[in-house]
Order: sequence, then C-alpha cells, then structure tokens
Amino acid sequence: MCWTENTIITAGDFNMNILNQLNANTQKLCEVVNSCGLKHTIHIPTRNTLISKSCIDNIITNGNYCFADIIATDFADHDMAQKAVKREYDNLLRDNKLQKFKQKLTDSDNKSKAPWSAVREIKGITGKTMQTPGDLIKTAEDFGTCFQTLVTNNLHQSIINTTSPTSP
Repeated sequence: MCWTENTIITAGDFNMNILNQLNANTQKLCEVVNSCGLKHTIHIPTRNTLISKSCIDNIITNGNYCFADIIATDFADHDMAQKAVKREYDNLLRDNKLQKFKQKLTDSDNKSKAPWSAVREIKGITGKTMQTPGDLIKTAEDFGTCFQTLVTNNLHQSIINTTSPTSP
C-alpha cells in the first residue's frame, strides 16, 4: 500500500522466519528489505506450534508512521498481523491521490466493492463516522478490536451457514 511517493507498507505471509537469522533465505530477504530502505515491523512469533515459534507474517515499511502488532487467534495456526497509521500521518491519507483512488473505487462497479463494504461494516461495529481510513483507525487497539469483531462475526456466520439445515 502506498499513499504518496514516499510511503510504502507491504504485508504478507512471507513463509520465511525472520527470527532465524542463520537461514540463507531469511538473510537474503532481510538484505533485500534493508537495501530498499525498508524494515520489518513485527519481531515476535506470528506462528506458534507445539515444537516451534516463527515470525513468518510481517508488515514491512519504509518509515515510522504505523503501529504494528499481532492479534492472537483461536481459529488459525497464524496470529494476525495488524497495522494502523499513527495519527500524525493522517494528513497523508487526505491528499489528492487518495481522493482520486477513493473515487475510482466508488465509480468501479464490481471489482472494488469489497474494500469499501468492509469499511462500512467496520463503521457499523464502531459507530464512528469515517471520512478517511485514518479517521476510523486512530490506534492499533481500535483496529485490532474492529478486525477481531469482523473476523469473529464472519466466522460465526460461516458456522451458522454450514450447520443450519437447508430447505428442501
């Protein structure tokens, strides 16, 4: 995710344990990240098993403008990585580029409804009016609470849908 020329946030399940600095692949990933002026923001295990702990899910940025943390889950073998933009960087979210991007999402009929429907769903959970993503996500804790509620509600609905008897 980039919202100006100067800001980069990338997230994903890299399947390389950055806690194991002796691994050649991990070393290469860290070299690439560092050579691009980026840094890992998660430095604690995101996947815990009976025999190992690893940090394979990460959020990589080129600045100090976001909080990053993990949310423990009971329904997956990975904890969820989360990020929230720090309040002083909200002005970056209000620039013209975001407005143009937001308009493209609004104008596009099928491909882009999912992100904004998720935003509307989060607004319903928090009761907050949202002008920009920064208005909604003020702290990592708010984001974590909203995200956990969304996941829990969706998981609960999936269980209901799969266990409810169907009509003949």
